[in-house]
Amino acid sequence: MKVGIINAYYYPEIIGGAELSVKKLAEGLVNKGLEVFVITTGENNVVDYIEGVKVYRLKTNNFFRVGKYKNPIKKVTDRLLDIYNPFNFKKINIILRKEKPNIVHTNNLYGISPIVYNAAKINSIKIVHTLRDYYILCPRVNLLNKKNEICNNPCISCQLYRGVNRYLFKNIDALTAPSQFTNRIFNDNDFFKHINSYTIHNAIEIDYKELEETRLYRINKKRDSLRFVYLGALSKHKGIIELINSFSKIENDSVSLEIAGEGNLRGFIQGEAKKDNRIKLHRFLNEKEKKNLLLDSDILVIPSMWYEPFGRVVIEAYKYGLPVIGSNLGGIPEIIDNYSTGVIFNPESEDSLINAFNYFIDNKKLINEIVNNCIKKLHEFDLDIQIEQFVDLYSSLVDSGDHR
Repeated sequence: MKVGIINAYYYPEIIGGAELSVKKLAEGLVNKGLEVFVITTGENNVVDYIEGVKVYRLKTNNFFRVGKYKNPIKKVTDRLLDIYNPFNFKKINIILRKEKPNIVHTNNLYGISPIVYNAAKINSIKIVHTLRDYYILCPRVNLLNKKNEICNNPCISCQLYRGVNRYLFKNIDALTAPSQFTNRIFNDNDFFKHINSYTIHNAIEIDYKELEETRLYRINKKRDSLRFVYLGALSKHKGIIELINSFSKIENDSVSLEIAGEGNLRGFIQGEAKKDNRIKLHRFLNEKEKKNLLLDSDILVIPSMWYEPFGRVVIEAYKYGLPVIGSNLGGIPEIIDNYSTGVIFNPESEDSLINAFNYFIDNKKLINEIVNNCIKKLHEFDLDIQIEQFVDLYSSLVDSGDHR
Protein backbone atom coordinates (compact mmCIF):
# COMPACT_ATOMS: atom_id res chain seq x y z
CA MET A 1 0.00 0.00 0.00
CA LYS A 2 1.19 3.51 -0.79
CA VAL A 3 0.20 6.53 1.28
CA GLY A 4 0.66 10.20 0.42
CA ILE A 5 0.76 12.36 3.55
CA ILE A 6 0.11 16.06 3.12
CA ASN A 7 0.94 18.65 5.76
CA ALA A 8 1.82 22.35 5.67
CA TYR A 9 5.28 21.80 7.16
CA TYR A 10 7.59 18.85 7.52
CA TYR A 11 10.90 18.18 9.25
CA PRO A 12 13.19 20.04 9.73
CA GLU A 13 10.50 22.73 9.88
CA ILE A 14 8.89 21.87 13.21
CA ILE A 15 6.33 24.52 14.10
CA GLY A 16 4.58 22.53 16.82
CA GLY A 17 3.25 19.16 17.88
CA ALA A 18 1.50 18.55 14.55
CA GLU A 19 4.78 18.37 12.65
CA LEU A 20 6.25 15.94 15.19
CA SER A 21 3.16 13.74 14.95
CA VAL A 22 3.21 13.74 11.13
CA LYS A 23 6.92 12.86 11.03
CA LYS A 24 6.47 9.97 13.47
CA LEU A 25 3.48 8.72 11.46
CA ALA A 26 5.32 8.82 8.14
CA GLU A 27 8.41 7.05 9.46
CA GLY A 28 6.31 4.55 11.40
CA LEU A 29 4.39 3.60 8.26
CA VAL A 30 7.68 3.11 6.38
CA ASN A 31 8.95 0.86 9.17
CA LYS A 32 5.69 -1.10 8.85
CA GLY A 33 6.49 -1.77 5.19
CA LEU A 34 4.26 0.79 3.49
CA GLU A 35 5.43 3.12 0.75
CA VAL A 36 5.14 6.71 1.94
CA PHE A 37 5.70 10.11 0.40
CA VAL A 38 4.99 13.54 1.83
CA ILE A 39 3.79 16.72 0.13
CA THR A 40 4.59 19.90 2.04
CA THR A 41 5.43 23.55 1.45
CA GLY A 42 8.93 24.89 0.98
CA GLU A 43 10.97 27.87 -0.12
CA ASN A 44 11.65 26.07 -3.43
CA ASN A 45 10.41 23.07 -5.41
CA VAL A 46 12.67 20.25 -4.26
CA VAL A 47 12.52 16.56 -3.41
CA ASP A 48 14.15 15.33 -0.18
CA TYR A 49 14.60 11.88 1.33
CA ILE A 50 14.34 11.82 5.13
CA GLU A 51 14.48 8.54 7.10
CA GLY A 52 13.12 6.58 4.15
CA VAL A 53 10.37 9.08 3.39
CA LYS A 54 10.25 10.87 0.03
CA VAL A 55 9.39 14.52 0.65
CA TYR A 56 8.06 16.84 -2.07
CA ARG A 57 8.52 20.47 -1.03
CA LEU A 58 6.38 22.82 -3.09
CA LYS A 59 6.96 26.53 -3.48
CA THR A 60 3.36 27.63 -3.14
CA ASN A 61 1.88 30.71 -4.74
CA ASN A 62 0.73 32.34 -1.54
CA PHE A 63 3.13 34.59 0.30
CA PHE A 64 3.00 32.90 3.68
CA ARG A 65 5.93 30.99 5.09
CA VAL A 66 6.59 30.58 8.81
CA GLY A 67 6.06 33.97 10.45
CA LYS A 68 6.56 36.04 7.29
CA TYR A 69 3.45 38.20 7.00
CA LYS A 70 4.61 41.60 5.79
CA ASN A 71 1.50 43.64 5.14
CA PRO A 72 -2.30 43.36 5.51
CA ILE A 73 -2.97 42.93 1.77
CA LYS A 74 -0.70 39.90 1.53
CA LYS A 75 -2.22 38.53 4.70
CA VAL A 76 -5.72 38.70 3.19
CA THR A 77 -4.42 37.15 -0.04
CA ASP A 78 -2.90 34.30 1.92
CA ARG A 79 -6.14 33.66 3.74
CA LEU A 80 -8.05 33.45 0.47
CA LEU A 81 -5.46 31.12 -1.06
CA ASP A 82 -5.53 28.95 2.06
CA ILE A 83 -9.24 28.48 1.50
CA TYR A 84 -8.88 27.65 -2.18
CA ASN A 85 -5.56 27.72 -4.04
CA PRO A 86 -6.00 26.78 -7.72
CA PHE A 87 -2.29 27.40 -8.39
CA ASN A 88 -1.39 24.32 -6.34
CA PHE A 89 -3.78 22.00 -8.17
CA LYS A 90 -1.50 21.26 -11.12
CA LYS A 91 1.56 20.61 -8.94
CA ILE A 92 -0.28 18.24 -6.63
CA ASN A 93 -2.11 16.50 -9.46
CA ILE A 94 1.19 15.77 -11.24
CA ILE A 95 2.63 14.22 -8.05
CA LEU A 96 -0.46 12.09 -7.39
CA ARG A 97 -0.53 10.80 -10.98
CA LYS A 98 3.14 9.94 -10.73
CA GLU A 99 3.04 8.29 -7.30
CA LYS A 100 -0.43 6.64 -7.60
CA PRO A 101 -1.10 6.32 -3.86
CA ASN A 102 -3.96 4.25 -2.47
CA ILE A 103 -4.57 6.83 0.25
CA VAL A 104 -4.08 10.57 0.60
CA HIS A 105 -3.81 11.51 4.26
CA THR A 106 -4.20 15.23 4.85
CA ASN A 107 -3.38 17.16 8.01
CA ASN A 108 -2.83 20.92 8.31
CA LEU A 109 -3.25 22.50 4.89
CA TYR A 110 -1.90 26.04 5.38
CA GLY A 111 -0.36 27.17 2.11
CA ILE A 112 -1.76 24.13 0.28
CA SER A 113 -5.56 24.46 0.69
CA PRO A 114 -8.35 21.90 0.24
CA ILE A 115 -7.67 21.99 -3.52
CA VAL A 116 -5.79 18.78 -2.79
CA TYR A 117 -9.15 17.01 -2.49
CA ASN A 118 -10.02 17.89 -6.09
CA ALA A 119 -6.76 16.34 -7.23
CA ALA A 120 -7.31 13.21 -5.12
CA LYS A 121 -10.86 12.71 -6.30
CA ILE A 122 -10.15 12.97 -10.02
CA ASN A 123 -7.49 10.29 -9.47
CA SER A 124 -9.93 8.08 -7.50
CA ILE A 125 -7.80 8.17 -4.34
CA LYS A 126 -9.37 7.65 -0.91
CA ILE A 127 -8.92 10.54 1.53
CA VAL A 128 -8.27 10.50 5.27
CA HIS A 129 -8.12 13.81 7.11
CA THR A 130 -6.66 14.24 10.60
CA LEU A 131 -7.69 17.23 12.69
CA ARG A 132 -4.51 18.66 14.25
CA ASP A 133 -5.98 22.02 15.35
CA TYR A 134 -9.07 24.17 14.77
CA TYR A 135 -7.93 25.84 11.56
CA ILE A 136 -11.05 25.04 9.56
CA LEU A 137 -13.25 26.29 12.41
CA CYS A 138 -11.26 29.39 13.25
CA PRO A 139 -9.03 31.66 11.11
CA ARG A 140 -6.93 32.21 14.25
CA VAL A 141 -6.52 28.40 14.50
CA ASN A 142 -6.98 28.22 18.29
CA LEU A 143 -10.63 29.23 18.89
CA LEU A 144 -9.45 32.29 20.81
CA ASN A 145 -10.64 35.85 20.36
CA LYS A 146 -8.39 38.90 20.09
CA LYS A 147 -8.08 38.98 23.89
CA ASN A 148 -6.67 35.43 23.78
CA GLU A 149 -9.77 34.11 25.51
CA ILE A 150 -11.94 31.20 24.36
CA CYS A 151 -14.35 32.47 21.69
CA ASN A 152 -17.91 31.25 22.27
CA ASN A 153 -19.65 33.66 19.87
CA PRO A 154 -18.04 33.64 16.41
CA CYS A 155 -18.66 36.76 14.38
CA ILE A 156 -20.39 36.83 10.99
CA SER A 157 -17.11 36.60 9.05
CA CYS A 158 -16.07 33.52 11.06
CA GLN A 159 -19.46 31.92 10.48
CA LEU A 160 -19.05 32.51 6.73
CA TYR A 161 -15.51 31.08 6.93
CA ARG A 162 -16.90 27.94 8.57
CA GLY A 163 -19.61 27.64 5.95
CA VAL A 164 -17.07 27.69 3.13
CA ASN A 165 -14.93 25.06 4.88
CA ARG A 166 -17.91 22.78 5.48
CA TYR A 167 -18.30 22.68 1.71
CA LEU A 168 -14.60 22.31 0.87
CA PHE A 169 -14.02 19.46 3.35
CA LYS A 170 -17.22 17.52 2.63
CA ASN A 171 -15.65 14.94 0.30
CA ILE A 172 -13.18 13.24 2.60
CA ASP A 173 -13.73 9.52 3.19
CA ALA A 174 -12.71 9.27 6.85
CA LEU A 175 -11.86 11.62 9.67
CA THR A 176 -9.53 11.15 12.63
CA ALA A 177 -8.65 13.34 15.59
CA PRO A 178 -6.24 12.89 18.49
CA SER A 179 -9.01 13.29 21.07
CA GLN A 180 -12.73 12.70 21.44
CA PHE A 181 -13.09 16.37 22.34
CA THR A 182 -11.67 17.51 19.00
CA ASN A 183 -14.00 15.22 17.06
CA ARG A 184 -16.93 16.40 19.15
CA ILE A 185 -16.37 20.15 18.79
CA PHE A 186 -16.34 19.83 14.99
CA ASN A 187 -19.43 17.67 15.05
CA ASP A 188 -21.18 20.18 17.32
CA ASN A 189 -20.44 22.84 14.71
CA ASP A 190 -21.99 20.78 11.89
CA PHE A 191 -18.75 19.55 10.32
CA PHE A 192 -18.29 16.02 8.95
CA LYS A 193 -21.84 14.98 9.90
CA HIS A 194 -22.02 12.07 7.44
CA ILE A 195 -18.38 10.99 7.58
CA ASN A 196 -17.06 8.19 9.77
CA SER A 197 -14.84 9.71 12.45
CA TYR A 198 -12.29 7.99 14.69
CA THR A 199 -10.23 8.98 17.70
CA ILE A 200 -6.60 7.96 17.21
CA HIS A 201 -4.37 9.38 19.90
CA ASN A 202 -1.02 10.96 19.17
CA ALA A 203 1.79 8.58 19.97
CA ILE A 204 5.39 8.29 21.07
CA GLU A 205 8.21 5.85 20.48
CA ILE A 206 8.86 3.75 23.57
CA ASP A 207 12.10 2.03 24.51
CA TYR A 208 10.78 -0.36 27.17
CA LYS A 209 14.21 -1.11 28.63
CA GLU A 210 14.90 2.60 29.06
CA LEU A 211 11.37 3.08 30.42
CA GLU A 212 12.01 0.54 33.18
CA GLU A 213 15.30 2.22 34.05
CA THR A 214 13.44 5.54 34.30
CA ARG A 215 10.79 3.96 36.55
CA LEU A 216 13.44 2.61 38.93
CA TYR A 217 15.20 5.98 38.98
CA ARG A 218 11.94 7.69 39.87
CA ILE A 219 10.84 5.40 42.69
CA ASN A 220 14.29 5.51 44.29
CA LYS A 221 14.54 9.29 44.07
CA LYS A 222 14.59 11.30 47.31
CA ARG A 223 11.90 13.95 47.49
CA ASP A 224 12.93 16.31 50.24
CA SER A 225 11.80 19.04 47.86
CA LEU A 226 9.44 19.03 44.88
CA ARG A 227 10.25 20.52 41.52
CA PHE A 228 7.29 21.43 39.29
CA VAL A 229 7.98 22.05 35.59
CA TYR A 230 6.24 23.74 32.66
CA LEU A 231 7.30 23.13 29.04
CA GLY A 232 5.74 25.05 26.18
CA ALA A 233 4.92 28.41 24.67
CA LEU A 234 5.13 31.39 27.00
CA SER A 235 1.77 32.80 25.92
CA LYS A 236 -1.35 33.95 27.74
CA HIS A 237 -3.59 31.17 26.40
CA LYS A 238 -1.16 28.57 27.76
CA GLY A 239 -2.06 29.64 31.30
CA ILE A 240 1.37 30.97 32.26
CA ILE A 241 0.02 33.94 34.22
CA GLU A 242 -2.39 31.75 36.19
CA LEU A 243 0.38 29.20 36.80
CA ILE A 244 2.74 31.75 38.32
CA ASN A 245 0.01 33.50 40.32
CA SER A 246 -1.12 30.21 41.86
CA PHE A 247 2.40 28.95 42.55
CA SER A 248 3.37 32.24 44.21
CA LYS A 249 0.61 31.74 46.79
CA ILE A 250 2.11 28.45 47.99
CA GLU A 251 3.98 29.16 51.22
CA ASN A 252 6.57 26.42 51.04
CA ASP A 253 10.30 26.92 50.49
CA SER A 254 10.89 23.29 49.55
CA VAL A 255 9.13 23.61 46.18
CA SER A 256 10.28 25.20 42.94
CA LEU A 257 8.86 25.93 39.49
CA GLU A 258 10.96 25.44 36.35
CA ILE A 259 9.69 27.13 33.18
CA ALA A 260 11.10 26.40 29.71
CA GLY A 261 9.91 27.83 26.41
CA GLU A 262 9.71 30.90 24.23
CA GLY A 263 7.00 33.50 23.83
CA ASN A 264 5.82 37.03 24.45
CA LEU A 265 5.47 36.55 28.22
CA ARG A 266 9.16 35.89 28.74
CA GLY A 267 9.70 39.40 30.16
CA PHE A 268 6.78 38.99 32.57
CA ILE A 269 8.19 35.67 33.83
CA GLN A 270 11.65 37.16 34.28
CA GLY A 271 10.10 39.84 36.47
CA GLU A 272 8.21 37.29 38.55
CA ALA A 273 11.34 35.15 38.94
CA LYS A 274 13.16 38.15 40.44
CA LYS A 275 10.39 38.49 43.04
CA ASP A 276 10.27 34.75 43.86
CA ASN A 277 13.57 32.87 43.77
CA ARG A 278 11.70 29.55 43.66
CA ILE A 279 10.83 30.31 40.01
CA LYS A 280 13.47 29.64 37.36
CA LEU A 281 13.15 30.54 33.68
CA HIS A 282 15.25 28.55 31.21
CA ARG A 283 16.37 29.60 27.78
CA PHE A 284 15.31 27.53 24.77
CA LEU A 285 16.19 23.87 25.39
CA ASN A 286 17.33 21.31 22.86
CA GLU A 287 16.04 17.73 23.10
CA LYS A 288 18.84 16.53 25.39
CA GLU A 289 18.41 19.50 27.73
CA LYS A 290 14.65 19.00 27.77
CA LYS A 291 15.11 15.34 28.70
CA ASN A 292 17.48 16.26 31.54
CA LEU A 293 15.06 18.88 32.86
CA LEU A 294 12.19 16.38 32.88
CA LEU A 295 14.33 13.77 34.64
CA ASP A 296 15.36 16.32 37.26
CA SER A 297 11.76 17.45 37.86
CA ASP A 298 8.97 15.77 39.81
CA ILE A 299 5.63 17.01 38.46
CA LEU A 300 4.72 18.48 35.06
CA VAL A 301 2.07 21.23 34.88
CA ILE A 302 0.01 21.96 31.75
CA PRO A 303 -2.26 24.88 32.75
CA SER A 304 -3.81 25.60 29.34
CA MET A 305 -6.59 28.16 29.08
CA TRP A 306 -7.52 26.99 25.57
CA TYR A 307 -8.80 23.77 24.03
CA GLU A 308 -5.62 21.76 23.50
CA PRO A 309 -6.51 19.17 20.83
CA PHE A 310 -4.37 16.61 22.67
CA GLY A 311 -1.44 17.79 24.81
CA ARG A 312 1.63 15.89 23.58
CA VAL A 313 3.70 17.16 26.51
CA VAL A 314 1.58 14.93 28.79
CA ILE A 315 2.78 11.72 27.18
CA GLU A 316 6.32 13.11 27.05
CA ALA A 317 6.02 13.52 30.82
CA TYR A 318 4.82 9.93 31.21
CA LYS A 319 7.84 8.78 29.23
CA TYR A 320 10.03 10.20 31.99
CA GLY A 321 7.81 8.99 34.82
CA LEU A 322 6.34 12.40 35.68
CA PRO A 323 2.84 12.77 37.11
CA VAL A 324 0.89 15.62 35.48
CA ILE A 325 -1.23 18.48 36.76
CA GLY A 326 -3.47 19.28 33.81
CA SER A 327 -6.22 21.71 32.85
CA ASN A 328 -9.68 20.24 32.26
CA LEU A 329 -9.97 21.87 28.83
CA GLY A 330 -9.81 20.24 25.40
CA GLY A 331 -8.25 16.80 25.03
CA ILE A 332 -6.06 17.03 28.15
CA PRO A 333 -8.42 15.32 30.64
CA GLU A 334 -8.81 12.35 28.27
CA ILE A 335 -5.16 11.38 28.76
CA ILE A 336 -4.83 12.02 32.50
CA ASP A 337 -6.41 9.57 34.94
CA ASN A 338 -7.43 11.83 37.80
CA TYR A 339 -5.54 11.04 41.03
CA SER A 340 -3.96 8.06 39.26
CA THR A 341 -1.53 9.56 36.73
CA GLY A 342 -2.00 13.13 37.86
CA VAL A 343 -4.54 15.73 38.93
CA ILE A 344 -7.04 17.53 36.68
CA PHE A 345 -7.94 21.08 37.69
CA ASN A 346 -10.28 23.87 36.62
CA PRO A 347 -8.16 26.66 35.05
CA GLU A 348 -10.84 29.24 35.81
CA SER A 349 -10.31 28.66 39.54
CA GLU A 350 -7.05 29.75 41.15
CA ASP A 351 -7.86 27.61 44.20
CA SER A 352 -8.25 24.54 41.97
CA LEU A 353 -4.64 24.80 40.76
CA ILE A 354 -3.35 25.63 44.25
CA ASN A 355 -5.12 22.53 45.56
CA ALA A 356 -3.49 20.44 42.82
CA PHE A 357 -0.05 21.71 43.85
CA ASN A 358 -0.82 20.98 47.50
CA TYR A 359 -2.05 17.47 46.72
CA PHE A 360 1.47 16.48 45.69
CA ILE A 361 3.16 18.54 48.40
CA ASP A 362 1.04 16.88 51.10
CA ASN A 363 1.14 13.36 49.63
CA LYS A 364 4.74 12.74 48.64
CA LYS A 365 4.42 9.13 49.72
CA LEU A 366 1.84 8.55 46.97
CA ILE A 367 4.08 9.82 44.18
CA ASN A 368 5.81 6.46 43.59
CA GLU A 369 2.43 4.82 43.04
CA ILE A 370 1.47 7.58 40.62
CA VAL A 371 4.83 7.21 38.81
CA ASN A 372 4.08 3.51 38.24
CA ASN A 373 0.64 4.41 36.92
CA CYS A 374 2.17 6.93 34.49
CA ILE A 375 4.55 4.29 33.14
CA LYS A 376 1.64 1.88 32.60
CA LYS A 377 -0.51 4.59 31.04
CA LEU A 378 2.21 5.39 28.51
CA HIS A 379 1.71 1.97 26.89
CA GLU A 380 -1.60 3.26 25.46
CA PHE A 381 0.35 5.79 23.40
CA ASP A 382 2.90 3.43 21.87
CA LEU A 383 3.60 4.50 18.30
CA ASP A 384 3.22 0.91 17.09
CA ILE A 385 -0.40 0.91 18.28
CA GLN A 386 -1.15 4.17 16.47
CA ILE A 387 0.45 2.90 13.25
CA GLU A 388 -1.67 -0.26 13.40
CA GLN A 389 -4.82 1.83 13.83
CA PHE A 390 -4.02 3.96 10.79
CA VAL A 391 -3.05 0.96 8.66
CA ASP A 392 -6.34 -0.73 9.58
CA LEU A 393 -8.25 2.41 8.62
CA TYR A 394 -6.41 2.76 5.30
CA SER A 395 -7.03 -0.90 4.49
CA SER A 396 -10.74 -0.68 5.26
CA LEU A 397 -11.11 2.30 2.91
CA VAL A 398 -9.16 0.68 0.09
CA ASP A 399 -11.09 -2.58 0.48
CA SER A 400 -14.46 -0.80 0.45
CA GLY A 401 -13.88 0.29 -3.15
CA ASP A 402 -16.55 3.02 -3.23
CA HIS A 403 -15.69 6.71 -3.55
CA ARG A 404 -17.58 9.78 -2.50
